[in-house]
Amino acid sequence: MALTPAGLYVPGPFRPTAVPWWAVERGHVTRDLNGGAYVTVAVSERAAVASSIAGRIVRLVNRRFGGDLHFSAQLLTTKPEFLAYAIDTYRRDPGRRRIIGTVDELDRLYTEWIRDRHRPAS
Repeated sequence: MALTPAGLYVPGPFRPTAVPWWAVERGHVTRDLNGGAYVTVAVSERAAVASSIAGRIVRLVNRRFGGDLHFSAQLLTTKPEFLAYAIDTYRRDPGRRRIIGTVDELDRLYTEWIRDRHRPAS
């Protein structure tokens, strides 16, 4: 899964899945009964998601588990909490999307995530 200036991009065996930022409702971490972590993404406008027929079927099944897309932490190269934070940041702040993938933006995002994790709840 990749975050791009246009939205979320998920490679697929037949056709990739693409979700434009305006259709991303939220990203968060969920856990299964065995404690496995997933980044779960809910989509507000399902017709905006481009994917294969198999991808549409998987999203239908996934909705029963609280979101349209689920990414196992075991398959991610980053912490699931950080990925969910990044998704939410770019969902809320369209101005930052154009610099996704730059070293400076990644450093800024990570610094904000660390700061926000240690901020007392209000």
